[in-house]
Amino acid sequence: MKKGKNEKYFEDIMANFKDYPEFQFSEGNFFDRLQNLAYFQIGDFQYPAHILLHHLLEDYSEKLQIKQKNITFSVVQTPVYKIKSDIAIMGQDINRIVGPVEEMIEETDSTNSIEDTIKLLERFRPSKQGDILVSNPSWCAAKCLWEAVIYHFEGKKMTNAKIVRSTLHNCFKKVGELNIKCLSMDALGTEFHSLSIQTFVDILCETLFLEAHNLNQLEEIFISAKTEMASKAIKKAIKKTLKMHCFYSH
Repeated sequence: MKKGKNEKYFEDIMANFKDYPEFQFSEGNFFDRLQNLAYFQIGDFQYPAHILLHHLLEDYSEKLQIKQKNITFSVVQTPVYKIKSDIAIMGQDINRIVGPVEEMIEETDSTNSIEDTIKLLERFRPSKQGDILVSNPSWCAAKCLWEAVIYHFEGKKMTNAKIVRSTLHNCFKKVGELNIKCLSMDALGTEFHSLSIQTFVDILCETLFLEAHNLNQLEEIFISAKTEMASKAIKKAIKKTLKMHCFYSH
């Protein structure tokens, strides 16, 4: 059966929508830009804008198998490194000064001389924002610790949405490659009030959406909250975002 003009045009949009200037150069997150593309009437395309948006999301989500997924979010008031999971993603500074101080000190080699310690300090080089440092310290309850280097305490701006977005994207690419089922993570960027909790949740859901085709094994995400107030705010932001986009359960 021959495809109609509109159907063929819609398929072309679906195949190339990230390259459309209306999407690529719009402001806002992934969903804002997708909405802007849908509401921009291209040529003689006859789809009403709201129907185009609905079909874009529906068709794209089916292609990425989002509707078959059942990723569960759990918000807990437990330090991320104390949550039992396959991996723990902890926000870190370029000089690696974030973490459980006493446990980290105990992990160091106490047999080193002062001279050895000085040499180690001299050889130390800061990480770069965006790096993901993989280790397996004894004080981490997860099978593996990923230190997401998003902070620069001595910089003009401690962190920003762009850094958190790119770092999360790289984290979830690795999650997909390793077929991770359960992960725990800090509310990255919010620990020191650089980002709002709603911004973090929006970035998280946007990243999950973009990487959904690689996350077939992922089932559960624990988000570590520092306080009861933060826990309530994260749950509220998750409900708001999931209600808006309807891709994941909570």
